[in-house]
Amino acid sequence: MKSSTREIVLDGLFRVVKPLARLLLASGVGYREFAEVTKSAFVSVASDDHGLRGRPTNISRVAVMTGLTRKEVRRLRDSLDKRSEKLSLVRSPANMVLSAWYSDQKFLDGTGSPAALAEIGEGLCFGDLVKDYGGDVPPVALLKELERGGAVVIEDGLVRPLTRFFEPSPMNDEYLSSSFFSTSNLLTTIFHNAVVNREIEGYPERYVFSQNLDPANVEEFRKLVELSSFDYLTSLDDWMVGHASKTVAGPTENVSDDSEKVGVGIYFFKASEN
Repeated sequence: MKSSTREIVLDGLFRVVKPLARLLLASGVGYREFAEVTKSAFVSVASDDHGLRGRPTNISRVAVMTGLTRKEVRRLRDSLDKRSEKLSLVRSPANMVLSAWYSDQKFLDGTGSPAALAEIGEGLCFGDLVKDYGGDVPPVALLKELERGGAVVIEDGLVRPLTRFFEPSPMNDEYLSSSFFSTSNLLTTIFHNAVVNREIEGYPERYVFSQNLDPANVEEFRKLVELSSFDYLTSLDDWMVGHASKTVAGPTENVSDDSEKVGVGIYFFKASEN
C-alpha cells in the first residue's frame, strides 16, 4: 500500500471506527472484544483472499501479512474453521465481573443467587470480585460505571447486581442486525470501487450534501429524503420482484443456485453526529 494511500485509509478508518466505538460502548462491548473480532476478520481475509492456486494462505504468510504471531493465527483459524457464529471473546471487565457474580460460588448466597456485597471493608466485598475478575480496573470506577448503566443497585452500603450483562444504553437488536448488514455491503462497494485495475465496472455509489444548508431546513430535508427514497426504493423492489430467477414462497423454499444477492441503499446523514 502506497504511503499516501495508507494515510488516507488510516484517517478514514478512524472516522469509521469512531461512531462504531460509540455504538459498541453503548452496547457494553469493550476494546478487547472488538480486537478479538477484528483479528479474526484479518485472519479470515488474509487466508481466503491471498492464497496461491486456490488454496488458503499458509499460516506463516498470514502472520507476516497481519502482524499476528503464528500461534495466534492458528488459534483464530481453528475458531473460524468451526464456523461458530459467536467467537470466543475476551469480554470487557464489566461483563466479566457480572458473569462471575452469577456463577462463582464464592460470590453466591445460600440460595445460589448473587450475594449482596459491601462496597469495601472487612470480609468478602465488591472489591474482591473486581480483583478476581476485573483486571487492573479500580473497583470504585467500575462500580460507578455499572451503577450508571443500570447493572447494579446500591442500598445501605450493599451492592446488588440487576443483570448478567452490561449494556449501558438499551439497543434495538433487530435494527442493529439490519444496519450491520447494510454497512458491510457499503464497505464492500467502497473497496470494489477503490480498486484501480478492476475487471468489471464500478458499482453505483452516489451522495449529495451541502455544507451551508440553513439549519431551519434540515428537518424538511430529512422528511424529503424519507418520502422520496421510499418511493424510489419501492419502484426498485417492484422491478427486482419482476426479474427474480425464482420467487420465494416461504421461509423453507430456497432461491435458485444461479440467483444473485444485490441491492441498493440510500443514506441520509448529519456530519455533526460523527
